[in-house]
Amino acid sequence: MEKDFFVLTKLLHLLIKKGKKAKALKIFLNVLKKLKEAKLNVPAVEIISQAVENVKPSLHVKKVKKSTKIFYLPKVVSLKQKVNLSLHWIVKSADNRSERKFEDKLAQELLDCYNGTGLTIAKKQALYDTLNQNRPFLHMLRYK
Repeated sequence: MEKDFFVLTKLLHLLIKKGKKAKALKIFLNVLKKLKEAKLNVPAVEIISQAVENVKPSLHVKKVKKSTKIFYLPKVVSLKQKVNLSLHWIVKSADNRSERKFEDKLAQELLDCYNGTGLTIAKKQALYDTLNQNRPFLHMLRYK
């Protein structure tokens, strides 16, 4: 429950733009309402936490520069960073969707992440593909 609280508060803080907390709270509550109406027989909080769980990357890219070349190497991320990255990705992907209202965009992106589809899951897969292509350069990690 404490982890869900952290995820929800972080999502709410990401929605605040230009100090408009009341507007962000209204959007957040509308998203929770739309998730509840999705007829999945699952609480909205659990949909959000499972969506974040599906998007969380276990590795992230670290740039290492050796002479004139830049290598993209895998870096293990902490639990807090995983949640932050996944929420940032979800909000950015929701912003790029074609629906009219942001609540609709965010709710649909969260449902897609819950189901294992969507732009955010594709972004996570692209990250893993990049890391997989750069596996031969893992010995560069000692040069930091």
